[in-house]
Amino acid sequence: MSEEVMEILKEIRDTLKHQEEPKVLFVKDIAKIMKMNVSDVGRLWDRPDFPRN
Repeated sequence: MSEEVMEILKEIRDTLKHQEEPKVLFVKDIAKIMKMNVSDVGRLWDRPDFPRN
């Protein structure tokens, strides 16, 4: 996974950690933020190095 993609995903994760409302992002939301195809983001989600909690 490219460094730029990893940085964007980590920024999204860190932003969500500091919010009061429910911290739920769907694959379609990540695709929109990253300007990527939903199926491509779905494949990223399945990777073991995808940043989570």
